[in-house]
Amino acid sequence: MAYFNVSYLTSNCILAILILFCCNSQFAIGEFPKDDSLSKAWNEIKESTKILFPECPVDGSKIACACDLDTFIAKFISDNATHSIPRFQEENLGDREFKVSKWVDDPKNVGALTRVISYKHPVNVPMAPSSAVAEKTQTLKRFGTYGFYLETVTKVIGVPKTDCFVVEDRILVEPAVGGQPHEGLLLTARFGIRFIKYTIFRSIITATTTKEKNAEFKGFDEYVLKNLASFYTE
Repeated sequence: MAYFNVSYLTSNCILAILILFCCNSQFAIGEFPKDDSLSKAWNEIKESTKILFPECPVDGSKIACACDLDTFIAKFISDNATHSIPRFQEENLGDREFKVSKWVDDPKNVGALTRVISYKHPVNVPMAPSSAVAEKTQTLKRFGTYGFYLETVTKVIGVPKTDCFVVEDRILVEPAVGGQPHEGLLLTARFGIRFIKYTIFRSIITATTTKEKNAEFKGFDEYVLKNLASFYTE
């Protein structure tokens, strides 16, 4: 059996262990060490988001002045969220019959969590039924106190002309300039449509989906603001 003495660990090694623990803890809520590598990684995510997700319906929207990252995750994203994303979809988009898996470690993305949300969604595509089963695969990854992203890949299942594309989006949530809790958070939402097979309806699908996603994200921004306002006045 091998033994080691903690005294042999350098301060940098201890810091690295703390960072790894924070990034892999469920929802990673709480104190985080300040670290230049996390800051750099977060900035790289923000820059890549602009390239990978061309459409930007919500750009740096200011979230309730008292809200912090922990509160946002707990209220809107966690397994027990009181104002969850499925609830938003049901109340605002007409989606129904939800099945939501628990957040688990993502084997493809170190430090991230993943879950799947399936539901019935209204369909506005030529020659398709009025509703169809849709599935969202979500990835949540936090970068200490610098922010987190929620990435979603949405596909419609079993409907002709909707299996030729997926919608990919990413929500960024980060502290407002200054980074103090009382200064609140900023929310940015971007998305893109990726076609995985040929379809003559590409232009129609692009126009319809772009319109829906713009309305969805603007609605989610309002949903967040409304429910945080009620939270802080309770």
